[in-house]
Amino acid sequence: MPLVRLLPRDLQFECFAGETVFDGAFRQGIRFPVSCENGVCHICQGALLSGRCVLPGGVKVEAVNQELMLCKAVPDTDCDIEINGVLKPGEIALKTFACQVEAIEELNHDVYRVVLRPPAGKRVEFHAGQYLSVLMDDRDPSFFSIASAPTLPEEPTNRNIELHVQAAEGWESASAVIEYIKNHPVLKVQLPYGKACLTDRTDKPLLLVAAGTGFAQMQSIIEHALALNPEQQISLYWGGRTADDIYLLDKPKAWQEAYANFSYRIISADIEDNEWPGHHEQLFNTALQDGHDLKACQVYASGSPGMVYATMDAFLEQGMPAENFHSDVLEYAPR
Repeated sequence: MPLVRLLPRDLQFECFAGETVFDGAFRQGIRFPVSCENGVCHICQGALLSGRCVLPGGVKVEAVNQELMLCKAVPDTDCDIEINGVLKPGEIALKTFACQVEAIEELNHDVYRVVLRPPAGKRVEFHAGQYLSVLMDDRDPSFFSIASAPTLPEEPTNRNIELHVQAAEGWESASAVIEYIKNHPVLKVQLPYGKACLTDRTDKPLLLVAAGTGFAQMQSIIEHALALNPEQQISLYWGGRTADDIYLLDKPKAWQEAYANFSYRIISADIEDNEWPGHHEQLFNTALQDGHDLKACQVYASGSPGMVYATMDAFLEQGMPAENFHSDVLEYAPR
């Protein structure tokens, strides 16, 4: 079978005999812009950089930066093809939406629940655990985990996007975001971002470690995982500086009452010093003491870089495979 490589993303896939580049890519979860699928609209136009393709009518074209419509081109040999806008399996294109601010609710002394309503008729796609950016006039974007789960096909009307925004005293940037949201009934957001997400159903146990508003990411993952598989084994460890920082305790309580396969532990030292390293140690030590099989679990961590890396190091030392650990901190704050 001919091997096709799409550049500049460097995504490779094989095509069956007589199969077009588009059909072969789509069959294996790779997507790129396409519309008419008749070779007329030119939206799927690419450049053949190496190899040979067969066009309708049996015309064979060789690579000399030859332009061709990928919905009609059938690879005759291994090919390198250049086309922009390619999405790998599970990847969702970044889009901007103007959302109605449905509600702003204080959850505790410094955390707000913000509920956004996307435009009618617009499909908002994201994976559980991803995050978005709030776009504001004359300010840099601010990034927040999406606390709501992706919309399931059987729940098409549940379109709201939920955020948990912490605006602690002295946090001028976060406080400015809350004030901006309060004064703007329509909020522009861009999504999705993040690789530490749940893209599909998994039967592997989930071990979730969150500090503070890191719980928002875990809420999305938990609700989506349980919707896909009500018997999913999930263990949540949620830490805060003080007990007051556990701002939505009713959520894990309700999950535990509804699902025998869900458990949670709350960890707080009632020490407000955010730099105290004991916050991190208490969190990952509690998880380790519960005796999880770290070789079998998929681990998701959300919190400060210090907490995430301390947790990862402790789990790696106890035998967790590195590929089982997921956190966006690894991407935006590499060490």
